[in-house]
Amino acid sequence: MKIDRLLSIVILLMNRPLIQAKELADMFEVSVRTIYRDIDSINGAGIPVVTYQGAGGGIGLMEGYRLDRNVLTEHELADIFTALQSVSSAGGGEHSLLMEKISSVIPPSQTAAFRNKTTQLIVDFSPWGLQRPLEERLTLLRLWRKRPPFPSNM
Repeated sequence: MKIDRLLSIVILLMNRPLIQAKELADMFEVSVRTIYRDIDSINGAGIPVVTYQGAGGGIGLMEGYRLDRNVLTEHELADIFTALQSVSSAGGGEHSLLMEKISSVIPPSQTAAFRNKTTQLIVDFSPWGLQRPLEERLTLLRLWRKRPPFPSNM
């Protein structure tokens, strides 16, 4: 989805000083042209994205710009992170990028406390000895989720 890609690009730009459009295009499996359209959309939303041409150039946020990261409390982020760790134990390993995003919004001064909160409780949903059938079912569910929607004329 486009909104997911836009949010991911913003988070990547917050965590890296520069990133090339080609790298973003490869990461999200879209064209470089789509990435430039996304950058225009992000600029239109009020986030000042700058591009630097030539060798060593790329896309970055305007120097000194910061987003307000207080949408969720640290406790809520820790709860979400713990839940994602638990789901990942059942074979849903596709949440690693989301967990990285959540970790990125924690201020460096609170990283140790966040890690402590997220390692106190781990829920393992994987059944003993039945990992292979579970992985097959999860793969089928992922494929079903990615299928095209039904036509609207039905």
